[in-house]
Amino acid sequence: MHILFLTLAYPLSGNNIYTDMVDELVAQGHFVTICVQDEARNSGSFNILFRRNICIITIPTGKITKTSLPQKGINTLLLESRFMRMFSQFQFKSVDILLYSTPPITFQKIIVRLKKQYNCVNYLLLKDIFPQNAVDLGIIKENSLLHKYLRRKEKKLYQYSDIIGCMSPANKKYLVENNYELKNKKINVTPNCVCPKNVESSLDKIRILKTYNIPIEAIHLIYGGNIGKPQGINFIIECLHIVKKYDNIFLTIVGDGTEFNRLRQSIDDSDLNIRLLDSLPSDAYRELLENMDIGLVFLDNRFTIPNFPSRILDYMNYSKPVIACTDIACDVKEEICDKGAGFWCRSDDAEKFKDILEKINNKESLINMGKISNNLLHEKYSVQTVVAKILQEVKDIKNGEFFN
Repeated sequence: MHILFLTLAYPLSGNNIYTDMVDELVAQGHFVTICVQDEARNSGSFNILFRRNICIITIPTGKITKTSLPQKGINTLLLESRFMRMFSQFQFKSVDILLYSTPPITFQKIIVRLKKQYNCVNYLLLKDIFPQNAVDLGIIKENSLLHKYLRRKEKKLYQYSDIIGCMSPANKKYLVENNYELKNKKINVTPNCVCPKNVESSLDKIRILKTYNIPIEAIHLIYGGNIGKPQGINFIIECLHIVKKYDNIFLTIVGDGTEFNRLRQSIDDSDLNIRLLDSLPSDAYRELLENMDIGLVFLDNRFTIPNFPSRILDYMNYSKPVIACTDIACDVKEEICDKGAGFWCRSDDAEKFKDILEKINNKESLINMGKISNNLLHEKYSVQTVVAKILQEVKDIKNGEFFN
């Protein structure tokens, strides 16, 4: 089959949940065309790359991530027309499946056009519920003209999707309860997924830790990923002040984002058990992660939409338990932590975070929790399992069948 995939998050180097998914589709004999933004350019021609049974078309869009809100807003609203211009110049012999992920929510004209042209199955990978997430964080005012406009765009995107794949059970429940016009039978749980790796303990642990001036004898915590408004910077800083009081714990933070400098300002040279690193190349980050004991996840406590951060899968892939500090709408607690793969606290409960730090002083216990974490990854979040599920759902739609 020919699968067309529209996304803003397919890296040309390194890997993420989408590269693993595409690699699995190719491994099963399908051809995948990926249309992805090129943030480095505002205008110009489209670039085309070929890799095995993958065609990558990059589309100039200007900055959308890690930029100011006005610039992000303008370029986001222009996305559909910029992608549409590409489709006016490219014709495919056939398209069997149209995959597209959120963000953005502004592709409905494209998916309607492609559906009419190719009679493909439209499959939405719902990774972001917008604009409600922006309302939760105070970025957009509820019931404002902008909010109403974006909400209409969101509903149309759902309307024209044959299948909506949600990240978790709570994500699906929220979508159904807040969009009464949707039918349950077109909504399913399609979790984030990765290709499980065979990871062996590094023989170079001492060398790797010394590279970043990290002490050998400590409980090693790591946070890796974006540091922006969705992560709840105030609570992260509060947690850093708590970590500073534990000589047996060392926290390494690796990432970037709009709140990165603010985080840097909260750390000084006297903080001997905290290390803040700029984003690392994928291989270097995973080499460091392999030698940590436990991974951290943060989400702002104001969220009313259930998120499921993909970075959790990195921790699970390297047999690490997680400490998830999230809002109460998120079901990481039920899906991961309550199954023995980590700890959970509300991301406004500093005392509970402190209690968790008191419990992680036994490395053997953390190793056992890490094994549970990795087993759970293989069971529910492996790319082989999820891709097989996607393809079966598409087959059911083509055959006129529905699924629960």
